[in-house]
Parts: sequence; structure tokens; C-alpha cells
Amino acid sequence: MFAAVQDIETPDKHTAVIKLSKPHPALLLALSSQLGSIIPEHIYGDEFMRNMVGNYWNQSHLDVMTGVDHLINEGIADSEHMVKMGWSAGGHMTNKIITHTDRFKAASSGAGASNWLSMYSQTDIRIHRGNWFGGPPWNKDAPIDQYWLQSPLREAWRVTTPTLLLVGEEDERVPAPQSVEFFRALKANGVAGSLAALLFRGCSGLIKYIAIANTYL
Repeated sequence: MFAAVQDIETPDKHTAVIKLSKPHPALLLALSSQLGSIIPEHIYGDEFMRNMVGNYWNQSHLDVMTGVDHLINEGIADSEHMVKMGWSAGGHMTNKIITHTDRFKAASSGAGASNWLSMYSQTDIRIHRGNWFGGPPWNKDAPIDQYWLQSPLREAWRVTTPTLLLVGEEDERVPAPQSVEFFRALKANGVAGSLAALLFRGCSGLIKYIAIANTYL
């Protein structure tokens, strides 16, 4: 991802100039507001940022719901007709949120993680998650509890929202078993839901449906 980066200059505290050896659209996408959101230190502070270690995704759903409440208060969103959906990190967030609230009439989670412990060994990217959780899960004295405490699967018994789970059959970033685990938990708990396997590689695009594993119960 960063092979094309030749130099980074910071002429002032509000500016970063990244010099590339060649055009790199993927890097620009990674730095976009959608994938690389910047959290202002002067608003949140260093303590807030460092609290992520050992508390990955611990409070993130509260930020989203605060935003939802603001949209409702502004008259932009209708509290009686809300749907939660997202892909990749948005899928993680969808899985998390529906274990904490029933305010959404339906949910759609695409390429969402449900079990951070199994996700660690299944995904093709692990470098950052070890830091976020306090270390890899297969080391001596590994922080296994932290991985499980932050996993939506642990609180799947709370879910009542009808949920559509979409998963890439060949996705190496957020592999299919993550959606399968969550789907089986929802099904076992009597939650209306569907699981659709899609043919594509990677967690960023859809090509076509392969099969619908189940319909709404």
C-alpha cells in the first residue's frame, strides 16, 4: 500500500503533503473520509485515542447513535423508519449496533466481523488488530478476553432486528465464516434473517449472487 510513498512533509500542524513515485488511486481511497476518518486530537485528546487499545469497537456504537439522534432532532431522519446497513467496517458496526438497540426496523451487514478471535486467524490482515486488542491471541498470556468481549457474537442473544447478512465467497479480508457464525447465532435465537453468499474477491465490491442460504424465518 505504501510502496509508492517517497516522502511525507508536514509544513504545519494542519497539513500533510504525501509525495508519491507514481499515481496510487488505492492509497488516495484509503485516505478518504470514508475509509480513513481523521479524529481531531484537539477535540478528542490523546487519552481518547489511546483508549482504543484493549477496547476496540467498545464505544463506537455510541458515537453512531449520537449522530442518529441528532439527525432525528433535526427532522432529517424518521425514528420510526430507520434501517442500519454497512459494508466492511460498516458491517462490523451493524453487527455491533443491533446487539445494543432495537431501534432499527431492519439491518443489512456486508462483510461484517462477528467474532474477533476467529477473525484474527481468518483474515489476510492482522498487523493492526494485535495492537488494538493488546496483543495477538496466540501468544503466551494473550488477551483472549478482550477479543471475545468486543465480539458482536458474544451478545448475539440480544438481537431482535431482522437482518440480512451479505458475504463474499472469496473475501480474504473479512472471510465468509464471520457472517456464517453470526447468521447461525441469529437463526438459533429465532431472529428473522437471511445469509447471501456473493461471488467476488475482496470486501469492496459485488458482482453477482451465488446462493441464498436461507430466507426470512
